Amino acid sequence: MSSCFGQQVSKNLSLSDFTFKSYLGIYKTDSSNIYSLLGDFLFPYHSDNSDSLIEDWIVKHPKAIVIPICISSAENNIKITQCWLVDCTDTINNYLVRNGCFSAEKMRRPQTWKELTRKEKSFYKRIDKPEITILIDPKSYTNYMDQINIAEKLAIDKLLGIWNYKLNNK
Repeated sequence: MSSCFGQQVSKNLSLSDFTFKSYLGIYKTDSSNIYSLLGDFLFPYHSDNSDSLIEDWIVKHPKAIVIPICISSAENNIKITQCWLVDCTDTINNYLVRNGCFSAEKMRRPQTWKELTRKEKSFYKRIDKPEITILIDPKSYTNYMDQINIAEKLAIDKLLGIWNYKLNNK
Protein backbone atom coordinates (compact mmCIF):
# COMPACT_ATOMS: atom_id res chain seq x y z
CA MET A 1 0.00 0.00 0.00
CA SER A 2 2.69 2.50 0.92
CA SER A 3 4.09 2.71 -2.61
CA CYS A 4 0.89 4.24 -3.94
CA PHE A 5 1.03 7.16 -1.51
CA GLY A 6 4.41 8.57 -2.53
CA GLN A 7 3.35 11.76 -4.21
CA GLN A 8 1.12 12.90 -1.36
CA VAL A 9 3.85 13.00 1.32
CA SER A 10 3.83 16.81 1.60
CA LYS A 11 0.10 16.79 2.40
CA ASN A 12 0.17 13.96 4.94
CA LEU A 13 -0.71 14.79 8.51
CA SER A 14 0.11 12.98 11.74
CA LEU A 15 -2.71 10.97 13.27
CA SER A 16 -1.62 12.28 16.68
CA ASP A 17 -2.85 15.74 15.58
CA PHE A 18 -6.42 14.42 15.22
CA THR A 19 -9.28 13.36 17.41
CA PHE A 20 -11.55 10.71 15.89
CA LYS A 21 -15.01 9.82 17.14
CA SER A 22 -16.18 6.84 15.15
CA TYR A 23 -15.44 7.46 11.44
CA LEU A 24 -15.31 11.27 11.79
CA GLY A 25 -12.38 13.30 13.02
CA ILE A 26 -11.17 16.82 13.55
CA TYR A 27 -7.71 18.29 13.27
CA LYS A 28 -6.80 19.53 16.75
CA THR A 29 -5.86 23.03 15.56
CA ASP A 30 -8.79 23.47 13.16
CA SER A 31 -12.09 22.09 14.38
CA SER A 32 -14.06 23.85 11.63
CA ASN A 33 -13.30 21.14 9.09
CA ILE A 34 -14.43 17.54 9.36
CA TYR A 35 -12.33 14.54 8.32
CA SER A 36 -14.10 11.34 7.35
CA LEU A 37 -12.84 7.81 6.82
CA LEU A 38 -15.79 7.35 4.49
CA GLY A 39 -16.62 8.96 1.16
CA ASP A 40 -20.32 8.43 1.74
CA PHE A 41 -20.85 9.13 5.41
CA LEU A 42 -24.56 9.96 5.47
CA PHE A 43 -26.55 7.17 7.08
CA PRO A 44 -23.72 4.65 6.88
CA TYR A 45 -24.81 1.08 7.42
CA HIS A 46 -22.11 -0.35 9.66
CA SER A 47 -21.43 -3.24 11.99
CA ASP A 48 -22.07 -2.95 15.71
CA ASN A 49 -18.35 -3.16 16.47
CA SER A 50 -17.13 -0.55 13.97
CA ASP A 51 -16.49 2.15 16.58
CA SER A 52 -14.48 -0.18 18.83
CA LEU A 53 -12.44 -1.43 15.85
CA ILE A 54 -11.68 2.17 14.83
CA GLU A 55 -10.54 3.03 18.37
CA ASP A 56 -8.46 -0.15 18.58
CA TRP A 57 -6.73 0.47 15.23
CA ILE A 58 -5.89 4.06 16.17
CA VAL A 59 -4.40 2.97 19.52
CA LYS A 60 -2.32 0.25 17.83
CA HIS A 61 -1.05 2.63 15.09
CA PRO A 62 0.04 5.83 16.88
CA LYS A 63 2.52 6.70 14.12
CA ALA A 64 -0.06 6.48 11.36
CA ILE A 65 -0.45 9.33 8.92
CA VAL A 66 -3.62 10.93 7.66
CA ILE A 67 -3.77 11.26 3.88
CA PRO A 68 -6.45 13.66 2.65
CA ILE A 69 -7.83 12.33 -0.64
CA CYS A 70 -10.63 14.76 -1.47
CA ILE A 71 -12.43 17.77 -0.05
CA SER A 72 -16.15 18.40 -0.35
CA SER A 73 -17.28 21.97 0.25
CA ALA A 74 -20.94 22.61 0.99
CA GLU A 75 -22.97 25.81 0.77
CA ASN A 76 -22.45 26.76 4.43
CA ASN A 77 -18.67 26.74 3.97
CA ILE A 78 -18.21 23.46 5.86
CA LYS A 79 -15.46 21.34 4.40
CA ILE A 80 -15.43 17.58 4.71
CA THR A 81 -12.18 15.87 3.85
CA GLN A 82 -12.23 12.18 3.09
CA CYS A 83 -9.01 10.63 4.31
CA TRP A 84 -7.04 7.44 4.61
CA LEU A 85 -5.28 6.51 7.84
CA VAL A 86 -2.10 4.69 6.88
CA ASP A 87 0.61 2.97 8.90
CA CYS A 88 3.23 1.42 6.62
CA THR A 89 1.21 -0.99 4.47
CA ASP A 90 -1.86 -1.06 6.70
CA THR A 91 -4.83 1.28 6.33
CA ILE A 92 -7.73 1.60 8.70
CA ASN A 93 -10.03 1.88 5.71
CA ASN A 94 -9.04 -1.54 4.38
CA TYR A 95 -9.11 -2.98 7.90
CA LEU A 96 -12.70 -1.80 8.44
CA VAL A 97 -13.95 -3.23 5.16
CA ARG A 98 -12.02 -6.49 5.66
CA ASN A 99 -13.75 -6.89 9.04
CA GLY A 100 -17.20 -6.22 7.59
CA CYS A 101 -17.67 -2.87 9.33
CA PHE A 102 -18.54 -1.01 6.12
CA SER A 103 -19.11 -1.88 2.48
CA ALA A 104 -16.53 -0.96 -0.13
CA GLU A 105 -19.02 1.54 -1.53
CA LYS A 106 -18.71 3.68 1.62
CA MET A 107 -14.97 4.05 0.98
CA ARG A 108 -15.38 5.50 -2.53
CA ARG A 109 -14.68 9.19 -2.85
CA PRO A 110 -17.49 11.49 -3.97
CA GLN A 111 -17.73 12.09 -7.70
CA THR A 112 -16.78 15.40 -9.26
CA TRP A 113 -19.31 17.30 -11.37
CA LYS A 114 -17.69 15.99 -14.57
CA GLU A 115 -17.99 12.39 -13.33
CA LEU A 116 -21.73 12.59 -12.59
CA THR A 117 -24.30 11.30 -15.05
CA ARG A 118 -26.95 13.67 -16.42
CA LYS A 119 -29.53 12.09 -14.11
CA GLU A 120 -27.28 12.53 -11.08
CA LYS A 121 -26.65 16.17 -12.02
CA SER A 122 -30.40 16.83 -12.18
CA PHE A 123 -30.61 16.07 -8.45
CA TYR A 124 -28.42 19.09 -7.75
CA LYS A 125 -30.91 21.47 -9.33
CA ARG A 126 -32.87 21.13 -6.09
CA ILE A 127 -29.88 21.71 -3.80
CA ASP A 128 -26.53 23.41 -4.12
CA LYS A 129 -23.96 21.09 -5.59
CA PRO A 130 -20.90 20.47 -3.44
CA GLU A 131 -17.52 21.38 -4.82
CA ILE A 132 -15.25 18.34 -4.88
CA THR A 133 -11.49 18.79 -4.94
CA ILE A 134 -9.52 15.62 -5.61
CA LEU A 135 -6.16 15.48 -3.81
CA ILE A 136 -4.97 12.01 -4.81
CA ASP A 137 -3.81 10.83 -8.21
CA PRO A 138 -6.06 8.45 -10.18
CA LYS A 139 -3.61 5.53 -10.10
CA SER A 140 -3.29 5.61 -6.29
CA TYR A 141 -7.04 5.83 -5.93
CA THR A 142 -7.60 2.91 -8.31
CA ASN A 143 -5.03 0.80 -6.44
CA TYR A 144 -6.71 1.67 -3.17
CA MET A 145 -10.20 0.77 -4.41
CA ASP A 146 -8.92 -2.50 -5.88
CA GLN A 147 -7.64 -3.42 -2.40
CA ILE A 148 -10.89 -2.27 -0.77
CA ASN A 149 -12.93 -4.43 -3.17
CA ILE A 150 -10.77 -7.48 -2.36
CA ALA A 151 -11.22 -6.79 1.35
CA GLU A 152 -14.99 -6.64 0.89
CA LYS A 153 -15.01 -9.97 -0.93
CA LEU A 154 -13.09 -11.56 1.96
CA ALA A 155 -15.57 -10.13 4.50
CA ILE A 156 -18.52 -11.38 2.43
CA ASP A 157 -16.99 -14.84 2.08
CA LYS A 158 -16.46 -15.03 5.85
CA LEU A 159 -19.88 -13.45 6.61
CA LEU A 160 -18.27 -10.81 8.82
CA GLY A 161 -19.99 -7.76 10.28
CA ILE A 162 -22.64 -6.32 7.98
CA TRP A 163 -22.40 -9.44 5.82
CA ASN A 164 -23.45 -11.61 8.75
CA TYR A 165 -27.12 -10.99 7.90
CA LYS A 166 -27.11 -14.26 5.96
CA LEU A 167 -26.72 -16.18 9.22
CA ASN A 168 -29.67 -14.37 10.76
CA ASN A 169 -31.92 -14.85 7.72
CA LYS A 170 -31.61 -18.64 7.31
